[in-house]
Amino acid sequence: METISKRELDLKHMERLNCKTYESNLYRDKKLLYKIYKQYRFVARNNCLLRANEKKVRILHDYCDIDALIKAKRLVKSDKKLEGLEMDYIEDSCSLYYFWHVSKRFNKFLEIVCKASFTLENIHNDPIGIVVSDLNFENILFDRLGNVYFCDSDSYSVAGIPSTSIGRSLDEYYRRRNMSIEDGLISNDNLQMFLNFFMSVFNSYIDSISTYDYDMLSEYIVSLKNMRSYFLKLKNSRAIPELPYIHELIDPKDLNRPIIYHSSSVKNGKILVK
Repeated sequence: METISKRELDLKHMERLNCKTYESNLYRDKKLLYKIYKQYRFVARNNCLLRANEKKVRILHDYCDIDALIKAKRLVKSDKKLEGLEMDYIEDSCSLYYFWHVSKRFNKFLEIVCKASFTLENIHNDPIGIVVSDLNFENILFDRLGNVYFCDSDSYSVAGIPSTSIGRSLDEYYRRRNMSIEDGLISNDNLQMFLNFFMSVFNSYIDSISTYDYDMLSEYIVSLKNMRSYFLKLKNSRAIPELPYIHELIDPKDLNRPIIYHSSSVKNGKILVK
């Protein structure tokens, strides 16, 4: 895998992207994207984390053929130390999180969730052994053609090398139940997909969603009816149930009719179904 010196990058003249990230800054140079790590974040954890990231990035670059997984093209280094990554910039792309909060077009949102879930299953089936770990809708992108992409792959659990980031929804779910998180589990990815989906639709964490509100919205959205038993198990039990991929529960009826849903809560929201 090729490397490029950080000194060769004219970051001051690149477009710095306004993205919420605690570990890196993102810079766009035409069709390339540079992810430059914030050094202060890694000092306390020594260089072990960077070495682990580099090993994972190299494995994905050399052995993973999943096009929907945004992988590094080159390593950005200074004096042999990993400083960041060079990747392809996805033109005209939007995060699933941003799209939902701006458009509220539920059927389109559901379509992208469905594609993302299929992609997640493909990622899990890769023989390398890949777990996303930090699975949130801000890290799932789609372009104008509807192609889905998973980003931040350097933080994944790869080939038994632990992840370097855990999703906020997963961390909160385990913390509220006084449970410890076991890294590298595919089940945690599926759990996060459900948690983020419910949080997006109801604008509330799962523990704050009432069964009444859930059933009320289920009258309009068939897919929610299909997910009801899993919603109740996740909400009311400390034992995490075996979860399917969420696309297995999405009903085609919801994909084929326009549903515009505006809500800060279900009770005072508006549901327009045509």
